[in-house]
Amino acid sequence: AWSIVLNDARKKDQLTRAKLLETAKELFFVKGYSQTSVDAINAQAGLSKGTFYYYFKSKSDLLDAIVEELTNQGWHQTQKAMQDKTGGCIERFQRFLAAARRWRIVAAPDNAAIMRATLQSDNSMLRERMRERSINLAVSDLAALIQDGLKEKVFQIYDPLTTARVFLILAYGVTEDMIREAALSRLSDKDLKKNLIGRGFAFMRSIEGLLGVSRHALGEPDADLLKEMVRAFRCIKEPE
Repeated sequence: AWSIVLNDARKKDQLTRAKLLETAKELFFVKGYSQTSVDAINAQAGLSKGTFYYYFKSKSDLLDAIVEELTNQGWHQTQKAMQDKTGGCIERFQRFLAAARRWRIVAAPDNAAIMRATLQSDNSMLRERMRERSINLAVSDLAALIQDGLKEKVFQIYDPLTTARVFLILAYGVTEDMIREAALSRLSDKDLKKNLIGRGFAFMRSIEGLLGVSRHALGEPDADLLKEMVRAFRCIKEPE
C-alpha cells in the first residue's frame, strides 16, 4: 500500500514539475525570459508560488531545466551519429555535422519555434545557455573523434580538445547567424538562399583548414537543408 502511495506521489511530482516547465517555455517563447515573472508562470499553470519554489530555486534554475530538456533532444540524435564508428574519420565527422545541422534547423518538431524564441532580445540568456550547454555536451565525444582522425593521419591538428571546442563555437555561431538572416532578411527567397549557400561554403572551407584536411575533403554545404532553413525561419517578426 505504501509503495502505491509513494508511486502516486512521485508521479504527481513529475507531472507538476513538467507543467511548470511547459508553462514557462510557452511564456518565454511568446514574451521572452526577461519579461516573464515567476508570478506569471504560477498564474498560467494554476499553481501557488510555494509550489514553484518546491521544484525550482529561482527562475534561473527553471531556465537551466528548460535548456537541459531542449539540448538533450538534439544531443540524443547527434550523439548517435557520432558514436557510429563505421567508415573513416572524415565520413564519421560528416555524419556528425549533418546530424547536428539537421536537429538545429528542421528535425525536432518544435525546433523552429525554439530558434525563433532565441532570436528575441529578451531571450538572450536562453540563447547563451543553450549555446554553452550544447558545446559542453558535444566537446568530449567530438575530441575523441578528432583524436581517432589524428591516429588515422587524416587530421593534422595540435590539440583535439581545443580543436573540438573551437569547431563547436564556430559552428554554433555560424548556424545561429544563418538562422537569424533566414528569419529577418528582406531579400527574395532566391537571393537569401544564395547568401546562405555562400556562407555554407565559407564555413566548410574554414573547418577543413581547422582540421588540416585537403580542400573539399568534407564536401559541400547541404543546399536542400538550407532551403528547408529558409522555409522554417522566413518571415519572423524582427525582435524589438
